[in-house]
Amino acid sequence: MTTTGTETWVFGGTRIDSIGRHAHVWLRVETGQLLWFAARGAFTLGCEYTVQTTRRDDGRVIKHGDPVYRGWHADTAVRRRLAALDGTDYRRPADPTAVQA
Repeated sequence: MTTTGTETWVFGGTRIDSIGRHAHVWLRVETGQLLWFAARGAFTLGCEYTVQTTRRDDGRVIKHGDPVYRGWHADTAVRRRLAALDGTDYRRPADPTAVQA
């Protein structure tokens, strides 16, 4: 069943995904689920935003339009953890034993 609705997310910063692209990470407040999207727009790390979404049967989440700012997320520990990971590179490091010809 596909559902469309409004959710509250916390902006978790920018990361480098597994193939080297910049991505924005969002924390879904209701469940603690981390969601990754292509980096588009400017948002404040640790702040809550209202987001229009569609959740598909296959597990995909589609974000519609621009998230709307709501204010700082109340849990400072969550904000600190997200800030500590901002800019993290999730690509696998090169294998130091690999030989290039």
